[in-house]
Amino acid sequence: MKQAYAANAAYREAKQSIRERLDKFYEWTSSVIWDSLGQHDTASDIDLAMMQGIILETAKCCIRRRKT
Repeated sequence: MKQAYAANAAYREAKQSIRERLDKFYEWTSSVIWDSLGQHDTASDIDLAMMQGIILETAKCCIRRRKT
């Protein structure tokens, strides 16, 4: 029973670590996109959200491929 608790705790910790990495990656891509656009006035929040979504989905696919 203790092994099951330990395995569950390790799983939760790993899952949280991945979420934290994705959050940091999301923040990083946001700043990179804004810097690459150069002009904050020309990009809408929707454009930024779409770009971030595409980048994050790509990152998630890469993570899934590494697991297999």
